Amino acid sequence: TDGRSFIPQALEKGATAILGSGLTAYDCGSAAVIDTDDPRGLLAKIAAAFHQPTVPTVLAVTGTNGKTSVTQFVRQMLTHLGHKCASFGTLGAVPEGVVELPSMTTPDVVSLHRALQAFAERGFTHVVLEASSHALDTRQKRLDGVRFAAAAATNLTQDHLDFHGTLEQYAAAKQRLFDDLLDGPA
Repeated sequence: TDGRSFIPQALEKGATAILGSGLTAYDCGSAAVIDTDDPRGLLAKIAAAFHQPTVPTVLAVTGTNGKTSVTQFVRQMLTHLGHKCASFGTLGAVPEGVVELPSMTTPDVVSLHRALQAFAERGFTHVVLEASSHALDTRQKRLDGVRFAAAAATNLTQDHLDFHGTLEQYAAAKQRLFDDLLDGPA
């Protein structure tokens, strides 16, 4: 769905700014208009800047299978080593009760940065998260704005081709974690 079709409803609910691309053809009322070729990328940067402080060490696990297990193993190991470590992904947020997240492997970019802020404010120093291919894809950019200290890939099989189209595009989405988002070791 084209989000621009919801501009009238957003304005009715009090929106004071509209972020998108190709907005000149739309009536944005008196709202500030932020027209960019990369609205999802800019939203990620805004969310990262707004939701501070953030957890200093964020790690990501991607792959077709095994993300949940590896994420939980790493969280448990870091906790055993004395770090205050949380995780989120398919199982939701661990420990429970710190943040509420949408029921997706990787939440939307605003919920993601809000969660990292909530964990940081509660003294967590490490978060391990599941990085889905949908979230990594340039059409969604749900993980943009996060500074990943380390990342791992478990495997790549022929799933999610309904979304990505080809195995090469699926692999390219996963590769974004290492090429575009990773600050530390792979």
